[in-house]
Amino acid sequence: MIKINRRTVVKTSAASVATAFLPASSKAQTTTYEQPGSFTADDLGGKLTPFGAVKAGNADGSIPAWTGENLPLLAGYQAGDPRPLPFPDEKPILVITAANMSQHQDKLSNGQIGFLQKHLDYNIQVYPTHRTAIAPQYVYDYIKKNATNAQTGDGGNVISGAYGGIPFPMPKDGHEVMWNHLLSWQGSSIYFVVDSHLRTHDGGLVLESRSHVWQQYPYYFESGESRFQGFNLMGLILPVAPPYEAGGAILALQTVNQVTTPQEGWIYLSGQRRTRRAPELEYDTPDTVSGGAENWDEVDIFTGKLVQYDCKYLGIKEMYVPYNSNRINQAAAADQLQPNFVNPDLMRWELHRCRVVEMTLKSGSRNVDARRIIYCDEDTGSAIMGEVYDARNTLWKFQHGNPCIYADIPCVQTFQFFCTYDLHAGNYAVASHFDAQTEPHWKPIPELPASFFTPGELAAKAGGF
Repeated sequence: MIKINRRTVVKTSAASVATAFLPASSKAQTTTYEQPGSFTADDLGGKLTPFGAVKAGNADGSIPAWTGENLPLLAGYQAGDPRPLPFPDEKPILVITAANMSQHQDKLSNGQIGFLQKHLDYNIQVYPTHRTAIAPQYVYDYIKKNATNAQTGDGGNVISGAYGGIPFPMPKDGHEVMWNHLLSWQGSSIYFVVDSHLRTHDGGLVLESRSHVWQQYPYYFESGESRFQGFNLMGLILPVAPPYEAGGAILALQTVNQVTTPQEGWIYLSGQRRTRRAPELEYDTPDTVSGGAENWDEVDIFTGKLVQYDCKYLGIKEMYVPYNSNRINQAAAADQLQPNFVNPDLMRWELHRCRVVEMTLKSGSRNVDARRIIYCDEDTGSAIMGEVYDARNTLWKFQHGNPCIYADIPCVQTFQFFCTYDLHAGNYAVASHFDAQTEPHWKPIPELPASFFTPGELAAKAGGF
């Protein structure tokens, strides 16, 4: 989700924070990656899923084959309600702690290992794997077209020939993997109420923002290719809490051409009764909605422009990642967000194949995130876990989402409940998260007119809400 507010004025630097207590695994562990197989567009729906993942399971069956079946919704479910648990009777088959993590290190990220070393009372509860990634048939049809038509330009920073699905179901390089994340399927027109919280290093719980959000993905309009204007996401955000956030409004537009048509943002300031451009909506500007615990381009693991980074596709790795995490949205925020970390008993981790990208800051670019490792789910294309290294190549932040199965859309919704743990400062932020008190959750709505997402409408919407 796109977020900014009027307090976004000061940059933070990792170099200003003491690092004496960093975990021993700050340096990247030696990892072996499987290299992608050789496939063509004709393999989509055959050897490959419609998203481009290998349809077969792994050798020992711990990752099953993809079937494409949707999960039934419970009787009485209404749009916007918390989604029901997809597998309510299942129990963890494995619990990983600092004491036994060496036995499972080949399926853990460097960030997970560092976090377990720092928090000895943390655990990763692993459940049976379910490959629930699904989309409407029209999305599958567009993905197959993209497989032969989509291409990148300008060093991977621009795409063309893509619409209506992930652009590169068989990605060849790191930029293509990251474009799949930026353009992953989440629905087309959505309304929801969402919170962002900060847990401070001393255990304090701070509500940083509660907002009503309308998000529209013109890139994903069914039969909308002929009227596509290049905007893959249009977002309107109306903060209502805490009091100093209420009364404003935020508009952000993201494009598929990040060079010639960069993303744009506006903010309505209720005190001034004026709408202003918000050019700081990019790169390492601190996102103060998260209390400064994450930067703008760390939202949703990675958001925004790729132009600052070289992106190397390392390969494919079987990893324990959050998945089918519907349970966590049914709890109250105070139960979700424990001191030091998200409640492990509400988390659900599964073994999935991830496409792994190393993002390294280009010479001459300025960003406090000098290097990143991004773990993208092979089944959806979305980034669901990441780690950030500072200028000294020291592990700084561990990030993960909590993907949920939304059978009514249908999709695995990954752009919600993403966590950023600052291993230097000892705090963590949870952004774009739902809980038992917020409503509605991610709710599909009819397409909104383009005029809904214009700077001229911001003041009217803020004042009339």
